[in-house]
Amino acid sequence: MVQLSVLGVGISTESAMPGYKVVRGRQMGAERSYERVICGQPDCEVEAADAFASDVRLCVFHWQKAIRDFNVATETLRAVEFERDRKVNEVVPADAERLKWSCPACGERGTLWVDGLVEVTRCALCAYERDEQEYRRRMTQSHLFRAFGKSVVYYVRFGAYVKIGYTGNLGRRLSDLAHDEVPAIEFGARKLEKRRHGQFRASRHTREWFRMTPELVDHIEELMSPEALQSAA
Repeated sequence: MVQLSVLGVGISTESAMPGYKVVRGRQMGAERSYERVICGQPDCEVEAADAFASDVRLCVFHWQKAIRDFNVATETLRAVEFERDRKVNEVVPADAERLKWSCPACGERGTLWVDGLVEVTRCALCAYERDEQEYRRRMTQSHLFRAFGKSVVYYVRFGAYVKIGYTGNLGRRLSDLAHDEVPAIEFGARKLEKRRHGQFRASRHTREWFRMTPELVDHIEELMSPEALQSAA
């Protein structure tokens, strides 16, 4: 807190919460006191303007500047995303299978596609490629080995949807399900299955099948991470 005396006015300045300052004072020789909210921008002592549904308080000038900067950043991001999508669409055939997962090499999402002629998955933005059939076979074998004799919640992708289910025998369950790949599993039983169904209920397509929303893809990729696999081992 800083104590000031300016032109016969006693002032105390203190930081009330992130984003702005509160100045409280008392007119010397009078009983009247006051409180003013000062702009939270460093080195600005102008009174803050009212902010709707925001804890950040800025003066009119800095609010206008923040809005301009936000608009510029938004337009720049849109331009970058548009150019990225244009490059992807130029490379990927219209009838190719596109994968929602992030590219292991460049980290971009939505750029992986399966070249059906040679069953090779490629990234539209970098040089990454893999034998998709072999990759899915090894992934499934890894899950079967980890899940042997254990109860698991499995994530099975078929087309644009993911089934979240529970089983005590993953090998037998997969033999009964039409699927493209098994991207992830996690150890647990009915209680965990119900929790995941509730977690992604906004993405539900039908019963145990869910749309591949960014939130669900994030969750599955987290389960696929080396750190998660190591902690579950």
